[in-house]
Amino acid sequence: MFTLQYFATILVGLLAITQMTKSLKDNYENIRNRNVTALLDSLLKGYNKHLRPGFGGPPLSVTVNILIRSMGPVSEEKMLFSMDCYFRQTWKDIRLSFPTDGNITQLRPSVKMTDKIWIPDTYILNGQGSYLHTITYSNKLFRINASGDILYSQRLTIKSKCIMNLEKYPMDKQNCPLWIGSYGYGSEDVLYEWENKSGKKPVANYKDIKMAQFKLTEKETGNMTSGLNHGNRKIIFVVFKLRREIGFLFLQIYLPCYLIVIISWVSFWINREATPARVTLGTTTLLTTCTIGITGREGIPKVSYSTALDIFLVMCFCFVFAALVEYAGVNYFTKGSSPDFIPLMRPENRRQSYVTDVNGHAMSNTCTDYIGGPDGLVKENCWVMFLHCLMGNSNYRHLKAMSKCGTSSVSRIDSMARILFPFSFVCLNILYWAGFLYYF
Repeated sequence: MFTLQYFATILVGLLAITQMTKSLKDNYENIRNRNVTALLDSLLKGYNKHLRPGFGGPPLSVTVNILIRSMGPVSEEKMLFSMDCYFRQTWKDIRLSFPTDGNITQLRPSVKMTDKIWIPDTYILNGQGSYLHTITYSNKLFRINASGDILYSQRLTIKSKCIMNLEKYPMDKQNCPLWIGSYGYGSEDVLYEWENKSGKKPVANYKDIKMAQFKLTEKETGNMTSGLNHGNRKIIFVVFKLRREIGFLFLQIYLPCYLIVIISWVSFWINREATPARVTLGTTTLLTTCTIGITGREGIPKVSYSTALDIFLVMCFCFVFAALVEYAGVNYFTKGSSPDFIPLMRPENRRQSYVTDVNGHAMSNTCTDYIGGPDGLVKENCWVMFLHCLMGNSNYRHLKAMSKCGTSSVSRIDSMARILFPFSFVCLNILYWAGFLYYF
């Protein structure tokens, strides 16, 4: 019985102590809140938010730092880039300093207090439609230190103009600047500076930041004085150095163009009498190259100069077109020795060599690079034949027909094209990639 009463007394004592502690804590919080409220009221009493801190004295220093959450997209057509970031500004307003009595060293009021005090009129000089995040509440942070130092942080999506040079597109590197300054105050009133703390960069970003076609390689910060009609302004800037990733365009444009050019060379191994097959193949590859060239320029501005991609597409177009023209030359000599001319051939202008078949019988084999002349048969150079082909000499075709009694299915032009086209294409591609990646 005694033990039960003993424990009951202890329990009642603990409850009383707990209640007393809670009451003291509530009283302390009420006193603290009243003190903070009174402190804020005293700070704002007689405060003029239309005048900057230290008005009439030396210029006010506004320190800025940026933490980038994400970056992109980057639009070549509109010459814009965007990023989501925390934009932080720090300045000193001695009018908001307060004593540290009661261990209060920092005030964390609502962001609505920013409507009652002076804040910098910061803006992005080359901004294009930037905005503040307001879901679910205005994304701002506001702090007042006892020394009068103000921290003002905002979460912004910044869209900025970026003038791009696309001469090396898609192997280009772009420098996209961001200019920050005061809209209404000159350098005699407000000076903007990057935050300079040891071991801390003024412009930082999350490590996992990624973009679709670009890679952020470097960030360069600085400051300068900009001269305007109503005075000079001290502004700060950061230049984002971007390198384009070529993987997407290589799969969508470069690789298909390589395959189409190679397919156009298949006609060199097709029988030269198969005119429909070779013409159809050449025309199809030519039209496909044109289609890829048109669709490949979608999304980039209509610049007056040629880009690296344009040069590549023109190179591929020329090789496909040359493969089609090559067959015109082959067809020119093939049609010249059609059977309609064979009865007109004179025996003295024919040159026949004999080969044997599997049974040992002699077979006539007509030579295609000899032509009749005053002194008999004369062997012609291939380049002379090509020159006559370009000139379209009908007498030459007739004379060539008189010197033949048949048509060989393999043209010497095709045989040369099988080596000349791939070799020249590979050499030009080596120059193209080496030049744009390392020299231009």
